[in-house]
Amino acid sequence: MQRNFLLITFFIAITLNSHGQTTLYGPTFYGGDNKAGTIIKFSPSTKDVTVAKSFNNETGTHPSGGFLRASNGKLYGMTSAGGTYGDGNIFSYNAATNVYTNLKDFNGADGAFPFGSLIEVTDGKFYGMTSAGGLMNYGVIFSFDPVTSIYTKLTDFHFDDGANPYGSLVQAKNGLLYGVTSAGGLSPLYNSPYGVVFSYNPENNIYTKLYDFLGKTYGASCYGSLVEASDGNLYGMAPYETHPTPAPGIVIFSFNPNTNFSMNLIQNGGGGAYPFGSFVKGRDNKLYATASTGGINKVGIIFSYDPSLSVITKLYDFDNTNGGNPFGNLVQAGDGKFYGMTYTGGAIDSGVIFSLDPITHTYTKLSDFNSTNGASPYYGSAFVEVPEAGSLPVTIVNFTGQNNEGVNQLYWKVTNESQTSYYELQRSIDGNTFTPIKQISNTGGTNYSYSDNINTSLAFAWYYRLRSIQLDESFKYSVIIKLTINDPRNFIVINPNPFREKLSVTIKSLLRDNVSFVLSDISGRKLYRHYQQIPKGTSTIDIPQANRLSTGVYILTVITSQGESSFKVVKSN
Repeated sequence: MQRNFLLITFFIAITLNSHGQTTLYGPTFYGGDNKAGTIIKFSPSTKDVTVAKSFNNETGTHPSGGFLRASNGKLYGMTSAGGTYGDGNIFSYNAATNVYTNLKDFNGADGAFPFGSLIEVTDGKFYGMTSAGGLMNYGVIFSFDPVTSIYTKLTDFHFDDGANPYGSLVQAKNGLLYGVTSAGGLSPLYNSPYGVVFSYNPENNIYTKLYDFLGKTYGASCYGSLVEASDGNLYGMAPYETHPTPAPGIVIFSFNPNTNFSMNLIQNGGGGAYPFGSFVKGRDNKLYATASTGGINKVGIIFSYDPSLSVITKLYDFDNTNGGNPFGNLVQAGDGKFYGMTYTGGAIDSGVIFSLDPITHTYTKLSDFNSTNGASPYYGSAFVEVPEAGSLPVTIVNFTGQNNEGVNQLYWKVTNESQTSYYELQRSIDGNTFTPIKQISNTGGTNYSYSDNINTSLAFAWYYRLRSIQLDESFKYSVIIKLTINDPRNFIVINPNPFREKLSVTIKSLLRDNVSFVLSDISGRKLYRHYQQIPKGTSTIDIPQANRLSTGVYILTVITSQGESSFKVVKSN
């Protein structure tokens, strides 16, 4: 079938960040001018720690969780207390101008005491959770629009469906948000609430409890977040204790968000216990994390988990002198090393900043917290990497598309892309809801292309956009390009083929029309004919009496005012 397309090309410029001098920004729970926590600025090259912001009761106190580096370039975070009502707040910080802005004070009824991070979802809004507040005081899920500053409480936790989340949400490739709670739910095995795994659909506001943690060797009280690994599964960690002799450890769990929910539980964790942070995916596709206790010195470990091999590897034992009791998450910076913070240990037992080389497993204490520059980073604390001003920008010069016999060819040209990890090509049939269809790695070149086979699609138009993901996992979207079909003939699809009981014909017609279906055997003998009127657009018609046919091969002819088409159809057992 010949197809004629209107080719639309947009020339765009997306500023991204390339390799160069970078700075890490992170929160501390205590310390600073008012002992209420800080935003710290850390230089890996000089090991200098400076205070970008000291918190006070008016601006919010005790920041926890990490910072979201949004597509607009600003950092967004939350405090777990303080503010107008004492329940914490949402804030932004512009690293380029050193401007802090209080955006929203939690008031208890709409949420209180957040300990996780915000995430930026494909609809452009930020989503997060609070550990308390809301209708039942078990926490809420909310959204915040950075353009309009509109805060919306989306749903309340009700204990039986989960309570008191301390981590963050994650958006899977299927568009749904997933999270865990530290309490609530139902545990039929031990009759005690240990938290749940849940999903949330931001399009229809539907919350679904997926799994109740059972406690003991089945996991309990998960304080972290989930991460989507390269195999498409979501992974998380939870503590466990064996009985009757307590032996604390870690349960690593995973599930496939695209199939019927089932947990895959893997005990151990390299000898660590009580993980309060979350897994992060390394560039080697392994998952990296810390445990707050356990190990040789009982003050925590760093370990990795390889999902492809189900192998757990302990990478480092904390020893107090070089840090102890990490409560937060690691981040892999542009230099390939992981950076993190500990809650205790170091020179005055207020925690340290450290790095870990994933290749050599070399651990380095980089700096001590001294209370003045901050102290004791708490639940989910993590660095975010921000390139210094003047770094060479990455630019997408153009993004184009054209059709060639049922295949949409997409092309884009880039310059200065050394900080880009990969490109995610997304497709939509309505221009609003986009689905990822392909990840294209950074090849170090300037020209990219992808062939999208749409030969069996019934859409009149296709929309495409690029999501450029950087090494620090921040991202930006391109503008949208639209390819429109202009085919003078009908588009007909037979499904299923072969068939057993029901044979259906889907017709995309450019006008209201009369259609005739003629079914013949392989010798050409007509078995019966069916007439039907179809509207303009797409229609699906079931062929009558197809279930009565004997097993064999038949010819189905579809006749409209635009002509006729014949198809070989097979009736199977």
